[in-house]
Amino acid sequence: MSWDVAEVDWAKGRCLWHSGATGDWFCLVHILPDEDYATCVVTNSGGKDCDQACQAVHLELVERAPRVRERVGSAAFFPQDRFPTRP
Repeated sequence: MSWDVAEVDWAKGRCLWHSGATGDWFCLVHILPDEDYATCVVTNSGGKDCDQACQAVHLELVERAPRVRERVGSAAFFPQDRFPTRP
């Protein structure tokens, strides 16, 4: 497993990223340490189109998530009380 570092037009600063597949699964991870932001897109379907599909979902997250983060505040992107807890 290797990670790459890149400059991308949708981020400020460096982007650490990794993608990989097992044949039945595909995963794409981007970490932006300078922005305290990350995305992870995973599918349980392998094949030649998984990379492009995950890239498309990732770019949707990049466009939408900053707006969500601004609405909920910087202290907690997803407050813990928004998720049900197990007894």
